[in-house]
Amino acid sequence: MKRLLKIVVLMILIFSAITAFTQTKSQEFPSEIPDNWKLFFNDEFSFYAPDSLENRNLRGKDSFIGKYTNEEMEIRFDYGWFCNSCGTCDKPVIANVDNKSAAICTYEDKEAGKDKKYVKSIRFSKLDFNGQTTLALWVKCKTIQCQTDAEKIIRSIKFKQKKVKMK
Repeated sequence: MKRLLKIVVLMILIFSAITAFTQTKSQEFPSEIPDNWKLFFNDEFSFYAPDSLENRNLRGKDSFIGKYTNEEMEIRFDYGWFCNSCGTCDKPVIANVDNKSAAICTYEDKEAGKDKKYVKSIRFSKLDFNGQTTLALWVKCKTIQCQTDAEKIIRSIKFKQKKVKMK
């Protein structure tokens, strides 16, 4: 009887710890999308971001690249086989975004001066069948408070479902 009571108490403690951890995580990474945001999409993936961002229409040589900017932030991405790294990150956090494993980094870009030096980035690897396609996306912010929005942008990434052709 005492053993059963100990097991029940232990299970309650474990359940409480898991509940507290998941509540903390949901507070750390808010998932709600603000009303003044819109869906940005292309042939490979989509993400939500402030509707004030303007597309800068970049063209890459060996990969699909993009850039969106407004006064507060700049979003850049590189999608392809030979993508850039996510910058100088000492301790990446491994996360699951759109059911894919990715490394998220938060750092201060020392070379950016005063303009948009607070960076949050994400890097997905092995996005195709051959394991060679990568997505690197950076959100550079003017203020450190903008990092919460950067986190929401990164966490909102969704990949297009690829149709497999059968012969």
